[in-house]
Amino acid sequence: MSAAGFTWHPEQDDVYDGNIYGNTTLTGLPSAFDKGQPYNFTMKGPIENSLTLQPTGAGRTNWGNSQGNGAAPTNFYIEGGTFTYRSQKEEELYVGYGSVVFTVMGHCHLLGGTVNGYILNEQTPTTLIVIKQSGVFNILTREFVGGLSVNIGDGGSMRLGSTRALAPQFSRFNVHSTVPDGGYSLDISATAVEPIQTAIVLEKTSITCQGNSKTRVLASFTELLANKTIAVEGTIIDASDNAVVEFRCDRIHIDEGCSFVLKNGSAAFFFSNKYGTEKLPLDLRAGKNPKAIFNFVTTKGANTGTFRFRATSAADARQQFLSMLSLGLFAIDGTPYTSTINGYSIVNEPPYTDEHPYLVMRLKHS
Repeated sequence: MSAAGFTWHPEQDDVYDGNIYGNTTLTGLPSAFDKGQPYNFTMKGPIENSLTLQPTGAGRTNWGNSQGNGAAPTNFYIEGGTFTYRSQKEEELYVGYGSVVFTVMGHCHLLGGTVNGYILNEQTPTTLIVIKQSGVFNILTREFVGGLSVNIGDGGSMRLGSTRALAPQFSRFNVHSTVPDGGYSLDISATAVEPIQTAIVLEKTSITCQGNSKTRVLASFTELLANKTIAVEGTIIDASDNAVVEFRCDRIHIDEGCSFVLKNGSAAFFFSNKYGTEKLPLDLRAGKNPKAIFNFVTTKGANTGTFRFRATSAADARQQFLSMLSLGLFAIDGTPYTSTINGYSIVNEPPYTDEHPYLVMRLKHS
């Protein structure tokens, strides 16, 4: 498709320079915006200059289309400017149906209908996203399924959001960027969902948070009957340095093989309701959670990190503390915690206050 001197070619390299073309919107059938291997797209120019691909009609767009034949990946070099793919609910974007690499230093937005991140052999995502400098990458759709490999560095940020279903599978998120002002390095959120669905499913996914990064996983809706549940299945989330990880929802289901890990540094996990104002969503009844899901690691350097669970009062925080210990939810270096391990105990410090209404769990060396 073409407009104002620029043409999008499914089987050819394309370069869009905002200094030349300004702001452009292209419309056409979804297949008109395919980009096959080994062809690339490069976006240049200031952020205020944009290229928007706007498919119309049912169908799908494929980026990358050469599975298993050794073809070089399709590269999207977003060096500057704002690149947007904006679909409607009946249109689908298949990313990595072959191999696709995004290198993002400008802004890149995948918006609208359904985005599918292809997974090779049901275990390896074929889409790599590298966010550098002050790059922004957003996937904000009606539905996202599939996998991604993501590296967020420098001052970059990413939002992965859905208004219906959000199910990252076999995904890998490496987050080590400086937190954007008032925002998150990585923000995974579902903002509306049908009553029968779990809002977010993190399946066999890893999230590694380092540096001064800030990550949020949020299930938050206006519908009273909407399901505000996050399900974590076969997933490991670890935090080190000064990283912060927030889980906000009305219920969290944690399956076997999952763990939340604090490594070296003063990182913190926060668990609260969707607003961050009410108590934790964990079900503290016997048999409702696997054991040793909250793990302190002492072998990677000094660990002053904390797990913080929203509480309603000092008495509530104390009861949560005793319940979680009795249920065996904590571990030190992977060993279920029942008493001191290698000189380390798990303590509730500092205590609950009205100014900081959390149950705080940390290590203490005797």
